[in-house]
Amino acid sequence: MDHEEMLEDKDKLITVDGIACYVIGFKAPDNISCWIFKGKQYDSYSLNSDFMNVRDFELESLKVSSVWGQLSKELQGEMERGVVEEQAAAKEQVEDRMEVARRGRRNKYPNIPREITCVKCTKVDTVVPSVIGKRVEKLGVTIEDYVKGYQCSVCSPRKRGKAKKDYGDVPDQLICKICKKVTKYHPSAIIATAKRKGLTVKKLVEKFECQTCNPTRGRKKGVKIKKR
Repeated sequence: MDHEEMLEDKDKLITVDGIACYVIGFKAPDNISCWIFKGKQYDSYSLNSDFMNVRDFELESLKVSSVWGQLSKELQGEMERGVVEEQAAAKEQVEDRMEVARRGRRNKYPNIPREITCVKCTKVDTVVPSVIGKRVEKLGVTIEDYVKGYQCSVCSPRKRGKAKKDYGDVPDQLICKICKKVTKYHPSAIIATAKRKGLTVKKLVEKFECQTCNPTRGRKKGVKIKKR
């Protein structure tokens, strides 16, 4: 039998530190006599009895216990206001941190406007300074020059997706040296084939023979096809 089964007839409360306690009795105006679960030691459960203040417990666990109804209306109101005030203070801290972060971003790009006019159609675009700042840095121009030559996405559509990889002089087709048939290949496949055969791309292109002139697929290595 575990400790919860032993104390199943007792109200379970959780302290603000996350410790489980079981109500023995209530002593007005704000003290609770309870068992405090200390953990399992040597195959037995350690429980200590003690008096604790109602303010040491989470409000939600108190509200569903028999203790809540025994508290005065004043004390109930005090505890509920305390939780609301804690939540408001936590929210204010988060908002303060966000404002500090926003000020930091604004200070990093102080000269970048929040609205830029297209030089072609005169449309006014609302922009994010940090985005424009990174774009200006990448282009290696001043913000003044960028604004002077700015064109909106309609007048100057931006390319989307990954840029096409440059394979240099590698072709995207092979021409059979016997019958001159053209076969389309991706440059990466030509590079991989040349590497597998131990040739340069140039040599592979020069020596290439199509499957009609020199069938190799499906033939096992070292096996010669008998002529009839």
